Amino acid sequence: MNSALNISDSRLRLVWLREGPIGRLDCDLGVPVAPNQIRPLLRQRFGPLDPVLFETATAHILAALPPTGEFELHLPFVHRREWKQRGEILASATFQLHGSRLLPSQVTASAAAFNNYQSRLLVAGAFQPHGAATIEYLGQGEPTSMQASAAVVWRLAPPEKSVEHFRAFKPVSVAVQRTIRRILLERWLNDPANCERYDETMAVLAYAHSAPFPGKPRNEFAYDILKRCWMKPAFFFTRKPLEASLSNLSDSLESIGRSDLACIYREKPSKEVLRRVRKQPRSIECILGAEERVINHIVLLGSLMRADSGSREIATAAGRWMAALEVRLRTVSRGIDLTDVGSLLLIEATRALSSFELPEESNVIVFRVPDKHAVRAIDEHAVRSRKPAPERIAFRPIAA
Repeated sequence: MNSALNISDSRLRLVWLREGPIGRLDCDLGVPVAPNQIRPLLRQRFGPLDPVLFETATAHILAALPPTGEFELHLPFVHRREWKQRGEILASATFQLHGSRLLPSQVTASAAAFNNYQSRLLVAGAFQPHGAATIEYLGQGEPTSMQASAAVVWRLAPPEKSVEHFRAFKPVSVAVQRTIRRILLERWLNDPANCERYDETMAVLAYAHSAPFPGKPRNEFAYDILKRCWMKPAFFFTRKPLEASLSNLSDSLESIGRSDLACIYREKPSKEVLRRVRKQPRSIECILGAEERVINHIVLLGSLMRADSGSREIATAAGRWMAALEVRLRTVSRGIDLTDVGSLLLIEATRALSSFELPEESNVIVFRVPDKHAVRAIDEHAVRSRKPAPERIAFRPIAA
């Protein structure tokens, strides 16, 4: 194992989530610690542990720590019912470097476990806005990250019945639509076998280059596929980007020796592709229907984060919310698993929600409501000052 001299240049920030008493989620978000201070800090946080388990856990951390750089050390999540087994949980955890974070093996075991941990970290950042933990997504492109403290916007977002709700979540809807379009197109075209399914490929290409739904007050954030009028605004500016995408697709298929498929896509103009999608819209309508369910589910996160329950209950509910989001993402496209995109959508939605600004005080009209005694006095004055109703005069007919 490397000596202490090899890790002396590393800088760490400790991140540890665990369940506390009375509905609280205890957390350390970005506590600075030097590598040579890991042992004292673990003893302080975990309390008295078995010496063998303690040394095993420390060895796993130091073995995964790179020689230089600044990293976040994420310790395993500990439930309240597992507090007596915290030593075994810490000793059994091995750590892997994901970007700038050292994550335990329990988190990196699957996309579902990774997303669940990210959702709990989001809740911790919302309740501790001064923390310095990072929520990160490592996809095929450039890594995307944000500070967990940015999640406080979910607790400050306008409620569903507010007049500002649509204006706040409109950019969230557009950001989610753009992200799903980009990721689905990339993953679909990465496998040449998908291009053999011509009709589905045309639907994916048309969907990826369609315009995101800009929103419609008060609560419409996705295209209404039950009305065929959605096609005109969706495909109005699609022909030229679709032509470029078809040309790039045919060139890439030609480069890997699939000349038969390359000829098919080279001979199909974008106008014909859009005409075929309009005549047979079932494939793209399935994608848009799944997209609507994803958007509506993400909008519900605001109500979940504003709940009156404790942070521990909200973190548990956020884990269930993320699991439900994964189910909806798996229905976007047949054969393409978008489960891991849940963390990316969480980051993009939080960024978009952060762009919402509350109206300035000068533009707000404040109505001062009087107390009940004043209201009663106003009602009595209105009764006293009310003018009496005029007497009614009855007209009797004159007998002939």
